[in-house]
Amino acid sequence: MASSHAIRDAVRQGHDDPTLTLADAIRLAHEGDRIAVDAFERAGTAIGAAVATTVNLFGPEVVVIAGEGVMDYDLYERRFREEFLAHVFGTAANCRLIVRRHTFVDWARGAAVAALREAISVAPGGAGE
Repeated sequence: MASSHAIRDAVRQGHDDPTLTLADAIRLAHEGDRIAVDAFERAGTAIGAAVATTVNLFGPEVVVIAGEGVMDYDLYERRFREEFLAHVFGTAANCRLIVRRHTFVDWARGAAVAALREAISVAPGGAGE
């Protein structure tokens, strides 16, 4: 429901056009196409409820929303925030939501950490022994 593929497929089905791409769905939503807008709003609803549930369970002070799809956050932000606020309760409602674009540096850091963990776990006296 909230994945890029699900959004694309909903727009494809709504327009009866299996050739539409995610970029087409994004463009259509920005143009106000009701089918595309609805697909993004459904995604925002699902993501908002899921994040609220997670915040209710674990109580983080901050949730960082990052990734490649965050570039189009404006298409589902309103529904996401409405749904989050509708489902979060108690002190969890104080959780800050930060939206951040995922960059190449983030990928590089992740790869570096994975390589370091692997090197440490196989080194003599490392965690792997």
